[in-house]
Amino acid sequence: GEGCQLSWTRRMKIIVGVACGLRYMHYELQPAFTLLELNSSAVYLTEDFSPK
Repeated sequence: GEGCQLSWTRRMKIIVGVACGLRYMHYELQPAFTLLELNSSAVYLTEDFSPK
């Protein structure tokens, strides 16, 4: 379906949030968790568009 248009500022906040989550999974979890495939359908957003 068609979604809403996101501003570039909001997109960047989502990207930074996803990057922080990946860093956590790779470097702070014991044992580390490696995500082999990342795509937009694997990113869940809260009501305020924060990645979860």
